[in-house]
Amino acid sequence: MPTPQELGIDAALRERGYSFASRGWPDRLCWRRTENGELEIACVEVKANGSEPDDGQLLVHAILAAAGVPTYIVRQETDLDGLRAGASPLPGWCRSATERLQDYVDDLSRRLSRLAEAHLDRKQRILARAHREAEDYARALDERFRQLESIVEGRIQRIEELKGLFAPPAAAEGQGTGK
Repeated sequence: MPTPQELGIDAALRERGYSFASRGWPDRLCWRRTENGELEIACVEVKANGSEPDDGQLLVHAILAAAGVPTYIVRQETDLDGLRAGASPLPGWCRSATERLQDYVDDLSRRLSRLAEAHLDRKQRILARAHREAEDYARALDERFRQLESIVEGRIQRIEELKGLFAPPAAAEGQGTGK
């Protein structure tokens, strides 16, 4: 839990436009002088086999990498055998934070791709079902229309028959007037 003093400093940093991380820092800040006298800096994140950096650590590692400070994931002491004068900061097969971040981005991209495929598949299934339901409904409407059409045509035919019963015969019409 942050102290009141830390909370006040955090607020002052935010007011000045700074972002910051209070967790996720690598386990070791390493430095040495190279043969030409330059200061060489690297960070080491110590992880057990099978353990991976969390999101907060990945964020800090990325910020350090952007500032030119490589951060390496080290799992055992022999990983440090390359640390000798004039050698590269750590053995080549040690994975830097940048590489770990790229793996994380690649994994997220794969997950997003699978999610997009699943979404499209579900959408297509829903549309297909809706299309089938619409077709079924249209067929039911067509069938009901044919039934009503048959009923109406039957009534029209019956009305025409009834009209014939009440209409005076054409020959009787001319004779019945007395003209």
